[in-house]
Amino acid sequence: MEKVASNEEKIEQIHEEATYNVSAVAKQLNNIGTTTKDTQTCISALEAKTTSLKTRNAENPTNANNINSFATSPTFKPKGKSDANQGLPKPNTNPLAAHHPCCTVIRFLPDSNREEGHLEPALIVSRINNAMANSPSLKARHIKVIAAAYNNQGNLIISTHADQLAADLLQYSETFLPLISQGYQTSTLTDK
Repeated sequence: MEKVASNEEKIEQIHEEATYNVSAVAKQLNNIGTTTKDTQTCISALEAKTTSLKTRNAENPTNANNINSFATSPTFKPKGKSDANQGLPKPNTNPLAAHHPCCTVIRFLPDSNREEGHLEPALIVSRINNAMANSPSLKARHIKVIAAAYNNQGNLIISTHADQLAADLLQYSETFLPLISQGYQTSTLTDK
């Protein structure tokens, strides 16, 4: 019997909570309805004002050139490029681009346009880096070639790291040129 009474109390409590929740939801729905009506009233008022402005503007067309404006503080005119930077080319930051300070050009004489017998670029890079690593000069050991390619004229373009100069590599050309010249006479210069 005690269990039945206990269950009846629980049922009564659940019923009271449900009634409270239903009334709370009803109040919230009523608030939402009121807010929606207020919003619709504001929208209608704004539409009425917009319509009256459109009709007034249609009645009084104005020419955009006749509108006066006044500055409330001093005006400043843009000054364009400074004279110090005009005429100076931008520094080339791509080491693989033409005319970068890290690029070396090796010409094979008398005919650079030969295509037969070209060494593979990876083999050239490997041979130069090995020769520089085995050089007695400590400075030469720090110079690293990162790319080699032939241009349309048949010249070999060698690129070092972007922070290294072609002139530094050319100081040690006698170290690596015999390894890549294949018996041809060569001339070297920086890619300017």
